[in-house]
Amino acid sequence: MKKQDLLKGTFILAAGTLIAKFLGVFFRYPIILMLGDEGIAFYQLVFPLHMFFMAFAYGIPIAMSKLISESRAMDRNDQNSILSQGLLFMVLLGGGFSSLLLIFSKEIISFLKWNPGSYYSFLGISFAPFIIGLLSVFRGYFQGMQNMYPSAISQIIEQIGRVIFGVGLAFILISKGIEVAAGGAALGTSFGGIFALAFLVFYFILTRDKDLKVKSKEKNNVLKKILDIAIPISIGASVPAIMALIDSIVIPQRLSAAGFDYVQSAILYGQLTGKASVFINVPLTLSMALCTSIIPILSEHFVLKNYREIDKKSQIAYKFSFAISLPSCIGLFLLSNQIIALVFPGSETGGDILRWSSITIIFIILFQLSSSILQAIGKENVPVKNLILGCIFKFGISWFLTSIPEINIYGSIIGTIVGYFIPCIMNLIILKKTINNYININESLIKPLISATTMAFCLVISYNFLKDRINNLNLVTITVILISVLIYVFVLIITGVLDYHSIIRKLELQKR
Repeated sequence: MKKQDLLKGTFILAAGTLIAKFLGVFFRYPIILMLGDEGIAFYQLVFPLHMFFMAFAYGIPIAMSKLISESRAMDRNDQNSILSQGLLFMVLLGGGFSSLLLIFSKEIISFLKWNPGSYYSFLGISFAPFIIGLLSVFRGYFQGMQNMYPSAISQIIEQIGRVIFGVGLAFILISKGIEVAAGGAALGTSFGGIFALAFLVFYFILTRDKDLKVKSKEKNNVLKKILDIAIPISIGASVPAIMALIDSIVIPQRLSAAGFDYVQSAILYGQLTGKASVFINVPLTLSMALCTSIIPILSEHFVLKNYREIDKKSQIAYKFSFAISLPSCIGLFLLSNQIIALVFPGSETGGDILRWSSITIIFIILFQLSSSILQAIGKENVPVKNLILGCIFKFGISWFLTSIPEINIYGSIIGTIVGYFIPCIMNLIILKKTINNYININESLIKPLISATTMAFCLVISYNFLKDRINNLNLVTITVILISVLIYVFVLIITGVLDYHSIIRKLELQKR
């Protein structure tokens, strides 16, 4: 199986993620129109628990990716054994979690003081951990082989299945009430995972190396290695899900303390998690494509003690992380209301929440990348400790500020910003001390910042120019976004963030 370099692997995963997110808009749009802000709150309320499982299981595919990459570098040839042990563990973990959600759904909803209307969404999402857990194992296997095509294609297949079945079930069940329809939408997540899993299994059967066999006595050692790496990564990945869970508990209660009634609290929560998060997650998932690609590559260089290549590849990653986060933050901040109106016509509330939420993008992305570098060099525990500290700050700030009527839900946004800023800085300090790895300010930060600032300047000018000449504001928004993207890419090339000649050479080599 041919390996892909960092940028190519990132591009493949990013392209797959973008297409999947674009398809996700076709899921969110009719769901929000059918269910409204209150109905989308029922749908979103149960997702923190689902994401908590996914975060807890996240370490397994990352550990597999790291171990498989190292195995190939050292010619140990135990890739299939790593896959089989990962699958066994995820069958037990995912199956157990799904069973708990199904059996104790009412008790969990009551304990967390959630709206009882979320019960059907809870049932719908409870099947997903088992299915998507297996899905993540196969993705980890192919990522360790440094082949990002299967993961990218499976994301698209998963989203298509989710759109078809989620929207279809919501439409069929809407006559029974928005609570039941929200449950049908949640069930679509499981159907999407089934189709994606079938594709990955089929692809594995076609491409596997049947000669790779490991003695049975070595299997326990393989599982131990997986768990040694996976447990701290999973704990660290669970913390953001815990932050989301904190929001699902703290926001309704503290908004109530601020004087908001049940419906008003649900609407604000729905705007934060059902609308703003849709746009915030796009650059975050692009960043995760970068992080997913870099872990097996840096792990291979680390096991071979090639520290110069580690620094070289990480500097490229820093540069592209800022190239993703800065324009995303600026664009969403400046066009928040217009983007909400464009994507969710008829349900145009939540623009201000999106505007201030966009600031979190920079710190989350930099934390994701710095954590991935630490994981690749065997420092899996460091991001965990740092993020737990951030989670403590997040909880305290959200609890205090959200209860203030003038601040309300924005207190949670402030808590998220601080909750990621602190561990982000701590990660970078540890990397500097450990392997003398630091951000090249001129190459990795200043140049993307110049490009993003130029884009922002042109965005404001073009928007003000076009809105007085075109009556359709949605058309103005689309035009301005396209102009801004073209200008941004052009300035990236001018500043050298994107090497035009290198890209042309790679394209010519591909043709040959």
